Amino acid sequence: MRTRLHFVLIIFLIFVVNSCSPLVLTLFSEHWDIISDTLLTRSTSPYIDSPDAVVVWDLEDLNVVKAGWDIIREHHVRIQIFTEEGKKYANIRIPYMYTDKITQIKAQTILPDGRRIPLKPGDVFDEGFENIIMFKKFALPGVEDNCIIEYQYQSRTGSVGATLPKYFQSDLHTEYSKFKITLPGGFSYVANARNAPDDYVAPVEEKIHIPNDFLPTKTFSWEYSNLPPVKDEVYLFNREDHLFSIGLQLTRYVDQHIDVTFLKTWEDMNEILVEEYDSYLHPDREIGRYLKKIKSDTHSDTLSPRDIFKYVRDELNPRGYNSIFTRDISKVIKFNSASPTERNLLLTVLLREAGYDADPVIISRRSNGRISIASPTLMDFDHLIVRLKEQDKTTLLDASDKYSSFALMPADNFCGIGLVIAEGEANFIKFPYHGEQSKRTILTNCQLGSDGTLTGNFNIRSTGHYASSLRKRFALATDTVQFAYAELVNHLPGIIIERVALEMNMNDYYLPVETQIFFQIPDYYADQGDMIYIPTNFYQNFKENELVDEERIHPIQFYTTFKINETVNFTLPDSCEIIEYPDDFLYRGPGQHFRKQIRPTRGAIQFAWQYQRDENIFDSEDYPALKDFFTNVIAADQAMLLLKF
Repeated sequence: MRTRLHFVLIIFLIFVVNSCSPLVLTLFSEHWDIISDTLLTRSTSPYIDSPDAVVVWDLEDLNVVKAGWDIIREHHVRIQIFTEEGKKYANIRIPYMYTDKITQIKAQTILPDGRRIPLKPGDVFDEGFENIIMFKKFALPGVEDNCIIEYQYQSRTGSVGATLPKYFQSDLHTEYSKFKITLPGGFSYVANARNAPDDYVAPVEEKIHIPNDFLPTKTFSWEYSNLPPVKDEVYLFNREDHLFSIGLQLTRYVDQHIDVTFLKTWEDMNEILVEEYDSYLHPDREIGRYLKKIKSDTHSDTLSPRDIFKYVRDELNPRGYNSIFTRDISKVIKFNSASPTERNLLLTVLLREAGYDADPVIISRRSNGRISIASPTLMDFDHLIVRLKEQDKTTLLDASDKYSSFALMPADNFCGIGLVIAEGEANFIKFPYHGEQSKRTILTNCQLGSDGTLTGNFNIRSTGHYASSLRKRFALATDTVQFAYAELVNHLPGIIIERVALEMNMNDYYLPVETQIFFQIPDYYADQGDMIYIPTNFYQNFKENELVDEERIHPIQFYTTFKINETVNFTLPDSCEIIEYPDDFLYRGPGQHFRKQIRPTRGAIQFAWQYQRDENIFDSEDYPALKDFFTNVIAADQAMLLLKF
């Protein structure tokens, strides 16, 4: 009987455990599910700059837990959605590091008639990069026009030395935002405000005396109302660079027993990373054996920096998502795999072992955003490159990109500033926002048939980032013709490729990529009697002006610098006569110029097309001139040639 009772109890307990969800607490209970009638009856956005949705409030508390030195952040967001387009804001993605814990997720949709539709626990999913960065992802249920969504969550991390910034703005109008931090006695911090509004003031400070606590707990609060949205603009590296945010860095803990500095100065950061990279900066004899292996594998007694770079780039297997934190160098060598940071640190070590002057440099890539010199924080940085000095020449290297060349890093790396990791004082280096000018040269030979078919060939020579991009995309293509259609002539409607000849050296990426494409375009012009118009641009052309806004708030940030030249030899049918052709055109704008020349001859016409950009970063004050530049060159480029048969 007792055995049967035990069995029944076990079954009951299993049922209870499997049928009950973990208890989810209500954070910010004074706000959760409290809706005013005014809000429910609001049917359109009151803000011209945010017509689809509005952030009603964005509340966040950050608490430092003295026991264990954890950081707990609690976040509650409420958004009102007005239009179909605004429904995209009901798709929530919460980022967190894999070592953090995200709990207390709770969300609901509040319909205009007051009904609530809660999010089911089973509708929350994880995605991301294992062992690096993850995301909690969910979509609010039952979303419709004029509804309200709200969600909350709690995150817990043990990384007191690195905290994510608080963003007060988004691409929506924010009606109210509050950020409060609670620090137990003994902790100190630095807050760095970026893009602060004109009415920015120091946080409101309060002291809380807790019994038996030697030092008082302090709270610091920032509150702001009616913050305008910051919209994406074309040619902008990172929108978050332009949001109002507070970067928080815990700097020190002191009590009557201990005194610990987390990260107060750039020298502190340097010291932390020197310790983190100790096995690379102070390698043992294993690195000498590894260098001998490279000499053996490459059949070379003397290794140049280019040889070492190529080996590290090509011979190690990729490992995981990028982070400035690493494994010990012995594991990189043992498993022959490396993260981007580990790969470039190994490159640094090998260059030094071979007798070259090389240093690791941490950077924040363009896509990650600018660093703040005012206050050090590890969260600002996302990548590591190598500085190589040879006599009077300095070269920045990145072996983590499979298709980058020794002489040219990926464009995303050209962020302008980096921190050299070495013992002693912190040392920042500055470098340009672009590398060597990329070039593309095209020779187009074509003949127009009396039936309207254009036949000919393109001879394309690409260097720099153009060549790197082509190599990367060619590696993913199924065959050469498919590659040519997808990457080289996809902008030319109706083209039929007859043959492709490709010269792409996959051993020396500094060499140009040479491509020859033989083609035909049926019905190149429409039959409109004896007078026809045909374009005066061919492989290269301007489509439309993307700078269409009346004014520009943020800088204009182009990808890179370049020089493009195309020469077109266009042969006409014997019965064809040139009636009218555009004048030569030259237009200069900020940091760039465009030139187009047309030279008619007997039975043929030659076009010369040149576009050159020497700078890639422009202030917002340059926007009107840049807009005018593209407006004028597009009009000139779209001018037509009039022929008579």
